[in-house]
Amino acid sequence: MIDYSNISIEKIAIHQVGNKLRDEGCILSKQIKTSLSPEEERNFLNFFIPPFSKINEYYNFYHSSDLELNEIKKFSQEIFDSTSKFHKTSEKIAKLLYDYSVHPKVEAGELYVVLFNKCFVEDNSIEVIGIFKSESKETFIKLNKLPDHYDYSFETGTGQDNMNKGCLIYNTGNRGGYSVAIFDNSNKGDEAQYWRDNFLKLTPSVDEYHYTQNILTITKNYILTRMPDEYEVSKADKIDYLNRSASYFKNNDGFNEKNFLKEVFNDNTVTKSFRNFSEEFAAENNLSLSSNFDISKASVKKQMRTFKSVIKLDKNFHIYIHGNRDLIEQGYDTKTGKKFYKIYFDKET
Repeated sequence: MIDYSNISIEKIAIHQVGNKLRDEGCILSKQIKTSLSPEEERNFLNFFIPPFSKINEYYNFYHSSDLELNEIKKFSQEIFDSTSKFHKTSEKIAKLLYDYSVHPKVEAGELYVVLFNKCFVEDNSIEVIGIFKSESKETFIKLNKLPDHYDYSFETGTGQDNMNKGCLIYNTGNRGGYSVAIFDNSNKGDEAQYWRDNFLKLTPSVDEYHYTQNILTITKNYILTRMPDEYEVSKADKIDYLNRSASYFKNNDGFNEKNFLKEVFNDNTVTKSFRNFSEEFAAENNLSLSSNFDISKASVKKQMRTFKSVIKLDKNFHIYIHGNRDLIEQGYDTKTGKKFYKIYFDKET
């Protein structure tokens, strides 16, 4: 659990980073801010910290050949080892981001590099480096009260909802590539890769959140893609298997592969098929798996949004299946040439 309630700002560097493809340049500030008034610090913290308050997914720095070649990991270590290098290192971070800002949809904006302290992780106070980019702007009305009326002017600036991208790098030890949390509110497609994959170079942490996410992803893909190819399963059967999977993760605190397979599939042939698919899918998508782990309820909640339990019948009906699969039957009417479902229930509400 990460506690931000006492977090404070030690240093801030603000630079401007443009789109390199459009040759917009990179403007580096010659000074940094090392002393903030209580109001200034409070306002800055309201810009930087709220997006991370509900994040449960964490990453580590990564490099395909050698972790020490990850530039942001190296720059982070420079700052954590000697905060006197903060300004120069923040310039290196800005220049590196500019080098990766080559996608046509990447907009110019202000880059904030921040050194925080008094962030608590498992009751330990640690330093945290924040890297944020603001690309969007808002127009504000500035009112000036005069003796008998108000005068006004329009100003353009950054609002709290305009912090488009951000990451927090926690000084919990660099052996595993540090621990990193990220958000990206502006880009969701290919252009988003430049922030997470190219600039930061992150890989999911091997923890209960990602173990939970990975096995749920594999289970969903197996039921919807591989299972229909190998076995005769109806749409209602698929939903039933998805519901069983969801129930297991909602009703248990820990994952045990043997128990999971028995509760969800309860068939040796299907279990063998699932295990083969799981190994193939994990290898193709570079996913980490474990046969036993604590279940992350935050990950379950997020994944359940993609588990659909509805059968859509032409444009007339939707059938939602939440419980006993035996209470719904599918048939075929020879007179009309149409398929039908028969549903059993005790009372109508």
